[in-house]
Amino acid sequence: MASACEFPIRIEENQNLEVSAKIEFAEVYSRDFHLVKFNPNLPAVEHLVMHELTHLLYVLQARKDSCNKLFVTDGSHKT
Repeated sequence: MASACEFPIRIEENQNLEVSAKIEFAEVYSRDFHLVKFNPNLPAVEHLVMHELTHLLYVLQARKDSCNKLFVTDGSHKT
């Protein structure tokens, strides 16, 4: 997967993360790398890191087929 990416992929531990794992796409965060963060204190993090990397794989495939969509939110939908 790394060879198919325009940007390198970093995986970082973050004990303050409220979810088990999340991906931050380079373009969305104005970075020159994709970042997967994980909280080692929560269950099933290995599985969920792979889950986040699968999201990246789907995005890469969709971009290759010119059918990728970017959905964003500002959090105003939360109560």
